[in-house]
Amino acid sequence: PQPQPQPQPQPQPQPPAARGAKEGDAALVELPPVALSFKFAADFPHSPPFVRIVRPRLKGNFVFPNGALCMELLTTDGWSPANSVESVIHQIRAMLIQGAAVVDSTATTRLGDTNEWQARREFQQICETHKRSGWSDMKAWRS
Repeated sequence: PQPQPQPQPQPQPQPPAARGAKEGDAALVELPPVALSFKFAADFPHSPPFVRIVRPRLKGNFVFPNGALCMELLTTDGWSPANSVESVIHQIRAMLIQGAAVVDSTATTRLGDTNEWQARREFQQICETHKRSGWSDMKAWRS
């Protein structure tokens, strides 16, 4: 009897963000579960929620040390009452992947959860900066 050829391993499908990524790229690194805090104003959905990352602390583009998110969607100018909480979560996830966010384990261990007051201050500074210089033309973060 002749030996049977061994089946060749099939490549595993990759999530869209990882396509074209090379070994070691941030797009291939999966984040652990990320705890978000949503605070809703009395006139929600006509005004955006305040959203911050609580834990773990992340570093990368679009996310600040105290959990604030640099995202036009979360501003009064970028918000639409048609946005759902689910769509916001999906857009945050996409933004974290695009921004190559990774866990800042040193800060997470040393500082613990982020602080809402500090995150609100960061977000205010983000908004003031973008009022002066505008938002990028990356409309992918808008619904």
